[in-house]
Amino acid sequence: MNKLIIIDGHNFLWRSFSVPFKFYSKKDTPLHVLSTYLRLIRRTVTSINKVDAAVVVFDTDTKNDNSKLLKEYKANRRKFSKDEDSPYAHLPYVRKALKLLNIEFLEIPNIEADDIMASISKGFCKKDPKNQAYIVSSDTDFYQLLNKQTFILKLKKKDDYEIIRFKDIKNKLGINPRQYVKFKSLTGDSADNIKGIYGVGPVMAKKIICKDVDFDIKEHQEMLDLNQKLIKLNCDCKKQWRYRDFSYKEYIMDVSNQEIFNCCEF
Repeated sequence: MNKLIIIDGHNFLWRSFSVPFKFYSKKDTPLHVLSTYLRLIRRTVTSINKVDAAVVVFDTDTKNDNSKLLKEYKANRRKFSKDEDSPYAHLPYVRKALKLLNIEFLEIPNIEADDIMASISKGFCKKDPKNQAYIVSSDTDFYQLLNKQTFILKLKKKDDYEIIRFKDIKNKLGINPRQYVKFKSLTGDSADNIKGIYGVGPVMAKKIICKDVDFDIKEHQEMLDLNQKLIKLNCDCKKQWRYRDFSYKEYIMDVSNQEIFNCCEF
């Protein structure tokens, strides 16, 4: 059995950017975001026993299929002025540190990071029925990928974490992961600026899916069809993944932040 962790790179970036403290190197390089990012990486690796491979996936600023389907898609995300500090200003430091630690990272123009992660997970699990993929993100869109080989690792406050399995979605929402796309199409997704059906929350969505309520879904079919296209992850990106490139070496846990900063000349 091999274990692969697939990290939502921008999810970690935003979490790291939200830290209240700031510090700089003697060269005036801002290092607080990178320092927190490295801590999240270490927490991830130590949360899973005997990790064999790891990859970090970033979004790009290019248009993707979802942006073409709905111009308002993710239009509610915070915009930063040129003079304002932003998470993206710290990406070069994160990339350089990951490269130093031999942690593979990917960013593919015109393809959303979520789709890349879904494709990597599917391909890795398909290679061997004993393989396990751990998706590291707080984005609930990944619930739809859960199965006997695919899990979600959610880092919580301090050193706490949660591993979400297929059966957990039934306990949390009363549906199974295969129904999650329809569930979220009904409720909408405020994080991605996707509107759901007015008045339909999680409880009503579950009742509609389980046919426990009289609801004429045909009246909203056009909206639901669009939402499902936006929410359903593409697990078949036309890209050949070389999983040997994701090989993880445990020595990175022994490298201190200061050593990383010095080697990267920050």
